[in-house]
Amino acid sequence: MLRSMLRVLLRKHLNADQWHPLERLMPHGVDGSVQLTGFLAVTSAAPDPPDRTAAVNRRLSPQLSQEREAALQRDLCAGLTGKTMGPARYRDRVKIATVFNHAGGAGKTSMVRDVGHQLATQGQRVLLIDLDPQASLTKWLGVEHVDLSETVYPVALEGQALPAPRSVHGLHLVPSHISLSLAEAQISGQIGAVLTLRHALVQLKDTYDVVLIDSPPSLGQLAALGALAADHLIVPVLTQQKGLDALPGLQSALELYHRLRPELSVALYVPTMYEGRRSHDREVLQALRDILPNLSPPVPLRGAVWLDSSSAGQPVGVFAAGSPVHRDVQDLTRSVMEALNLDVPA
Repeated sequence: MLRSMLRVLLRKHLNADQWHPLERLMPHGVDGSVQLTGFLAVTSAAPDPPDRTAAVNRRLSPQLSQEREAALQRDLCAGLTGKTMGPARYRDRVKIATVFNHAGGAGKTSMVRDVGHQLATQGQRVLLIDLDPQASLTKWLGVEHVDLSETVYPVALEGQALPAPRSVHGLHLVPSHISLSLAEAQISGQIGAVLTLRHALVQLKDTYDVVLIDSPPSLGQLAALGALAADHLIVPVLTQQKGLDALPGLQSALELYHRLRPELSVALYVPTMYEGRRSHDREVLQALRDILPNLSPPVPLRGAVWLDSSSAGQPVGVFAAGSPVHRDVQDLTRSVMEALNLDVPA
């Protein structure tokens, strides 16, 4: 029943000729509920890349330096035309993944924190970026007294390089701040702004092995900033009706991002908050298996340890090392490493 309801829901959202069981991102037919001010005008204003390139050149922010503006133009036009962005050696060296779902409560922040920490304990050089103005990732790693200049705010609005990260629990963190919410309205007025994080990460070159970005639970400009900065998306999906209900809006957002960055892909879907004793969860999980590719094993619901570790400002691997929850994190990390083509330890 759940599977048939979901297919009806998705068919209602998508045009008939677009229907496909989410086996790939489809670069057309974006629903109007997802907005990236300026970008849709650029992508729909003219059918051929030269005209689009001219539009981009005319509309990039005058606040950026001439050199950085030129680099942003190259990156943006590459995203519109499907050409590879960034140096080849950079793309071979560092893996950039954004954990993305516009629906809250799917476990994005816990996943970024605990998988990031687990990767660091396995010898990976890890950078975490908190894009959520609620700053949950920042707080859940025990980081306090953050200044707005330490966040991605100057990157997004002024085209600056990434600020010096905080070092915590064996990894690096670009933290967040409640005032980062101000960037939502400001980014929308600058076409180049939504790709500034991508450009800043390109400059890191060989500094890190993995960059994990915690996206806010929205379809706004900060979510777009994170998605378009990534090579891959990791999408947690609740094994509840709420998780199924979020799929049409999620698909709409992914289509739009794919139009702007054709090489962007969903590396992994992760069923989360799974309670195997509930028939509802089992039915939703089976529905997800029927329609989603690249689906990891489900992450069990173990609320107490997640909540207590967050309150302590520690990753699960520090707070409850060797526990069943920590083993869940290790299993999830292995799935993420396989999806990102990282070397998986034996």
